[in-house]
Amino acid sequence: MAARTTNFLQVKLSANEGPLCTSDYQIVLDATPAEEGRTFIRLAYSYSYSLLVQLAMQTYLGTVRRSEVGFTLVDTGADSQPRSVSGMRCCLDIESSLGALALAPRARVEGSVQLHEMELVDYLTMKRREYSRQQVAVVN
Repeated sequence: MAARTTNFLQVKLSANEGPLCTSDYQIVLDATPAEEGRTFIRLAYSYSYSLLVQLAMQTYLGTVRRSEVGFTLVDTGADSQPRSVSGMRCCLDIESSLGALALAPRARVEGSVQLHEMELVDYLTMKRREYSRQQVAVVN
């Protein structure tokens, strides 16, 4: 624990080595009270990886995963065809979760789910089950 007061908490974690040729892990979590009994949390992290890992990742994302796009429509092209978002995997999950806070509490789960490389119905079913498991874990 790096800092702790009545209105602020900061936790720092670090590791010299990690899996798959990664190193220099730094994770910082800040938390402070927000309005309506909520808590504002900021999570920052960094790590390093070897040149070999960097080349492998760039090759993978530039070939096998290159054509993948999300389900969110961002605009239409010159050909009037809809264009889907691409290249933003984690950002979309964070954005949808934060955006769901504006919804009524009962609508937040549905509003926060994002699509991943599977059929919409399968993905939504999986996310609903995940949410149910989390609720059981909180009760226990």
